[in-house]
Amino acid sequence: MTSNYFLYSKNQSLKTLAYILTILLQLLLIHNCHSQELKIMTYNIHHGTDVDGENTLNDIGEYIMESRIDIVGLQEVDSICERSNNIDQPEQLGKLTGLEHYFTRHFEYQGGSYGQALLTKHQVSTVENVSLPVFPLSSGKSVSMLVATIIVDGKEITLAIAHLDYQSKESRLYQISVLWNYLKNKNNNLVLMGDLNALPESEEMKELRKNFNVFPHSYNDFTFPSVDPDRRIDFVMVRKNSDLKIVAEHIGDVKYSDHLPVVTRVECRK
Repeated sequence: MTSNYFLYSKNQSLKTLAYILTILLQLLLIHNCHSQELKIMTYNIHHGTDVDGENTLNDIGEYIMESRIDIVGLQEVDSICERSNNIDQPEQLGKLTGLEHYFTRHFEYQGGSYGQALLTKHQVSTVENVSLPVFPLSSGKSVSMLVATIIVDGKEITLAIAHLDYQSKESRLYQISVLWNYLKNKNNNLVLMGDLNALPESEEMKELRKNFNVFPHSYNDFTFPSVDPDRRIDFVMVRKNSDLKIVAEHIGDVKYSDHLPVVTRVECRK
């Protein structure tokens, strides 16, 4: 009698355990079906040199690869410029990381082009070069904002990579109005990233936060300069009321540029 009762209790315990494991597995599958996490980096690479002017492009590529990044927005990128030994830096970084590469130029420079780049493992359906004017407007000068649409499990996500004017607050505010007027009618699932040359509590960032969310603790970590950093000017942000949410963020501790990279994990709800 005792032996039979022991066997019965043991079997019931195993059945209960199996039931609990089944429920946990189902919950995990439901979570995976309703969300996906993207690892997104923004990095001003200083045309592939560190603060001493030493070539670090291969180090940057290795760092990105080892970090297992899904999407990388790069600023200050050379394409076949004399100062960077006529190397097509987006192409080289694509080879080093195994990611597809895309480039938009600010302007011609030293026999090539200077601009921004996107690296990603996801399918890209469109890439646009959107001009952001630089003050004074009478100069006719502008910089590029790279805008791309990627496909993640059938969902379209718009990426915007910007490098705002470093000289003038008024210029940055005008650029922000231009970029938002362009992006607001794009896909609701929108990521803006880049070197914004604006401090966390600046008027420029307050304007951006009307429409974008940043990671709650992102203001505590500095990104510039890479040696003894003392300010935060590089950000990844996602559009408010979208399917995107930044769930984690850290600053990379690598001195391959004059900036430090920002790495975020973004949850994409289906």
